[in-house]
Amino acid sequence: MESPLQLLFGPSTDRLRDFAELTATAERLVSEIGPGGWTIIVPVRQGWSSVALAGGSTIGFRIPDSPAVHRVVELLGGPLAASSANRHGGPSPTTFAEAHAQVGEFCACAIDAGPTPEGLDSTVIDCSTAEVRILREGAIDRLTIARILGLPSIPVLRSVRP
Repeated sequence: MESPLQLLFGPSTDRLRDFAELTATAERLVSEIGPGGWTIIVPVRQGWSSVALAGGSTIGFRIPDSPAVHRVVELLGGPLAASSANRHGGPSPTTFAEAHAQVGEFCACAIDAGPTPEGLDSTVIDCSTAEVRILREGAIDRLTIARILGLPSIPVLRSVRP
């Protein structure tokens, strides 16, 4: 089974609604967290389909804290469909060379915008159902997400935090 791709957006969420049904929870998270180390999963907008969905009915979106990505999105006039820059289970790359060594042969295009800050993988937050849950706790910890949403706690399926 193929995995869906994530959509990368610039700092504006205007175009996001063309592709996704933004839940109130997702909007609150985006507003509070801002660009950074997260991916939020929401229902796909009815009527929009793409091979990036891999047959699914949800879409993961990110607004990375990367001026280079923001500029490419601006130039293209729409989001970038992207996968992780590492093979499943492989170490998260922090340089172009590390990413290219793992997935370069599968990329149609790659941009070297300099090294990324070393740190944790993004936090993946599933807002596609009534019960919000964290699929992967990473750069943004569960306590921060729970606090933003006014929850005493939040289910976490997997964590990559130390």
